[in-house]
Parts: sequence; C-alpha cells; structure tokens
Amino acid sequence: EMAVTRLGRGQASANRDEAGVSQQGALSCRPVEGTNVGHIEARGPDRSTVGRQVNAVIDVYREEQATTGNTAAEKQLADAREALRVMDERVTARKKVVEEFRVRSAIVSAERDENQTLARLKGLGTATATNDERLAAAEGRVRALEQAAASGKRSSLAKDNPTLANLEARLSLLREEYKGLERQYTPQYLDMDPLAQAARSRITNLEQQLETERAKGNQNALAEAREEVASARATAQKLQQQQAGDRQNVEAFTRRFSEFKTMEDDLKGLEQMRQTARQRTMALEATAVERKPRLLGLEP
Repeated sequence: EMAVTRLGRGQASANRDEAGVSQQGALSCRPVEGTNVGHIEARGPDRSTVGRQVNAVIDVYREEQATTGNTAAEKQLADAREALRVMDERVTARKKVVEEFRVRSAIVSAERDENQTLARLKGLGTATATNDERLAAAEGRVRALEQAAASGKRSSLAKDNPTLANLEARLSLLREEYKGLERQYTPQYLDMDPLAQAARSRITNLEQQLETERAKGNQNALAEAREEVASARATAQKLQQQQAGDRQNVEAFTRRFSEFKTMEDDLKGLEQMRQTARQRTMALEATAVERKPRLLGLEP
C-alpha cells in the first residue's frame, strides 16, 4: 500500500486501494537458497510499470526496516539505561542501609578480629593466661617455702638478706679460726683455755643468730609469696567477672556482625548485577550502528 501510494501520487484513495490489491497480486518474493538474498518479481500487462513497482517496494521496505530497526535499537538501549539507573539507586540505598547498620552496631571493620569488643575479650584472655602463670608460680613458691620452714632449712626462694650474709661470713671465719686452734692444741687444753672457750661461745651465738635470721627470712618470704597468691587470685576473679560480662556483649556483637556480613554479601550481589547492567548498556551503546538493519539493493 505504501509503494502504491508512492507510485500513484495524485490518485484518489479508492483508486490507490484498488491498485494496492492489484499490485499485491502481481508481486512475488522468493529467497535465493543458501544466501541472504531475496528475489522480488512483478508481473503485469504494462512493462513500463513493473520495474518501478519492484523498485518502489524495495525502497519502501528499506525505509520501513530502517525506521523500525532504529526504534527497536533505541528502545533496547533506553531499557538498558533505565535498568542501570534502577540498579544504581538500589545499590546506593543498600549501601546507606549497610553503613547505618555498621555504625549503629559499633562495627569498626569488616575484619572480625579488628573490632573493639572482640579485641577487648582477646586482651582479657591474654591477661588471664598471664595471671594464671603468675598464680601458679606464687603457689609453687609458697609450697617450697612451707617445706623449707618445716624442715628447718633455708629456702633458695627467700630473698637475699645482707644481715644473714654478714652472719654467715663471720661464722665461717670463726669456724676456720677455731679449726686452726684444734690443729695446734689438744681438746683437753682447748676445754681449759679461756680464748678457746670464748671462741666456741661466739660460734654458738652466731649459729643461733643465723638460725633466727634464716627463720625470719623464710617467714618474710612466705608472707610475700602468700600475698602474691592472694593478689593473683583476686585478679583472676576480677578478670573472670569482666570476661563473663564481655562474653554477653560478644555474643550480641557476633549476631550483629553475622547480620552485617549477610548484608554485605547482598550488597556485593547487587553491585555485580549493576556491573552486568553497566556492561550491557556499554555494549549496546558501542554496537548501536552495527545493530541497525541494513538492506542493499543488488540489482534494481
């Protein structure tokens, strides 16, 4: 009908309709097998018009295909751009929700161990382990000092005492001096000699002083060790209370963190969809000319 209209400008509408029906019957189209070529043929009583009829059909068809193809391509590109705009809005809105949830839940980082609540609990665990070692060492020291006190021996755990060291040095010197006397004189003579008797008396007095000082040192060391045990136990109890309170916070934080990670995963999914939409839009923009239908008249 469009070809008839083009050929028969100035004709009345009724004549164009009649001509359209007539021309449609006169036209035929067949594909050339194995190619993308079509062969259009027109037969009629007037050899001067059939060529123009064929060419008019081809021209109209080309124009119609171009118009329809442009419209389809433009609509496809517009739909892709609209889909990208919608994805941009969804990603932006989702990012805002995720960030608000992160701030509200006191989540510092997407890395679990970098958050303050978990770092605090980890620090308490380290402090507890250190204090446990301190308590065990103090209890071992108490046991060693108690055994030394029970056996009457000086414990190596007792702190160095200058007075004790001085007494031991003096006692050692007196004993050496008395041994020298024993090598020179008989026991009977030494029992009668006032100087030897005085030396033995000084040795006995120093031994008693030394024993007293040792006992005093053990008692002081034992008191300090027991005080250390009491301090470590008090610290352990305090740490346990803090850990008990923090564990509840950690449990609540863990739930929020798990929800945060789920929201992040959803956001990543949306971002991937947006990236796909962006790539599709870019591909359509790059191939806009290539996707337009093209028709070549091989032989008018």
